[in-house]
Amino acid sequence: MRTLLTPLACLAFAAPVFAEPVSGRVVNADGSPASGAQVATFWNFQAGAATAHNAATTADDGAFQYDVNFYNRPTAIMAMNAERTRGGIIVVAPDQAGEQHTITLGPLVEVKGDFYCEEFEHKPTWTNVYLSLVPEGEGERPLRVAGCMSQEAEFTLALPPGEYQFWAYGTDVQNFRENITLSADEPLVDRGTVNLEPTIIARHYGKPPPPLHITEARGIDKDIILGDLKGKWALLEFWGFW
Repeated sequence: MRTLLTPLACLAFAAPVFAEPVSGRVVNADGSPASGAQVATFWNFQAGAATAHNAATTADDGAFQYDVNFYNRPTAIMAMNAERTRGGIIVVAPDQAGEQHTITLGPLVEVKGDFYCEEFEHKPTWTNVYLSLVPEGEGERPLRVAGCMSQEAEFTLALPPGEYQFWAYGTDVQNFRENITLSADEPLVDRGTVNLEPTIIARHYGKPPPPLHITEARGIDKDIILGDLKGKWALLEFWGFW
């Protein structure tokens, strides 16, 4: 028998989410206020242009106040000037929300490249890249900062120096992860062409399905093969998570 959870019951299993205000100043390298800069926890890059998600804009004195959903863990907050030529990033823990924070703008490092599936000899039709800041603390999860979706299997992002996790995925290809270090001494990091391996399902397009491996069965023999079901209705239900 299946049990359906009501919306209220589902909410009981979810951790409460409350936005907390984080305030401070964005300054230039010489300490002068950076007015008109934008502050956000996530930045989207499309065609080389950066757009902040739910951003706060600094006042003439560089001051900002920005509501952050911490989800009970630290969050990376990135600021960029209006021209998108300089940026800075800080990490704020939930218990630091009430403090005053300073984000110092400096040169950005451009990361670019493209994707190819060597096994299929063509580019994926859609790809997405996330760059997540790698915290200094041992065992802490990377903090997502920026993303770049593409239908041309290309990516271009610009971020402050630091260590990041590069995570790429796309249509019919497997996830690709690696850590990259961005340094102010190297303003352009060209990753070139990154090979993405196809998924197991994509490898079977147009081919007979692989053998079934049944561990438990009810009403049929565990050793059944697909050929035994020829001419009969069969329902295959696939489960997944994101």
